[in-house]
Amino acid sequence: MKNRLEGILETDSGTINDREAIQPLSTANIQLSVTVNINNSTIMTPAIEQKRKGSRAKMKRGIFTSFIHAAMKEAVLECLEDGSFYAEIPSCPGVWADAETEEKCLQVLQEVLEEWLLFKLRDGDKNFPVIDDINLNKEWKENVSWAG
Repeated sequence: MKNRLEGILETDSGTINDREAIQPLSTANIQLSVTVNINNSTIMTPAIEQKRKGSRAKMKRGIFTSFIHAAMKEAVLECLEDGSFYAEIPSCPGVWADAETEEKCLQVLQEVLEEWLLFKLRDGDKNFPVIDDINLNKEWKENVSWAG
């Protein structure tokens, strides 16, 4: 069976016809540049770096995401007599959940925490607990000096 890529891949040195020249990709980084002509316009895409399987882009978390992650680390989970689970975050009054499985209980707990934050913000409540040095009580001022 012939390799489907034979004779159709073009490089700077010509068309690839040699079966030996087509090697499987084994490196973690691939540089790709594409030029597309559309109505006499040329679009150049930047080089794209392929990451190793399972790796994720490193981004700095926002303050609310950081707060939620820190609060979830403080969650107290217990198994009840009937086999269901109960979880709460002691530093966030009223934030609790119960469910049939541990996973579902923690999922619901995070949803309750997110809604708790939204309601506190909506109501202008500025009494947030400080968790893992994340302080949502800080006074935020928008810089509008650029608006003239």
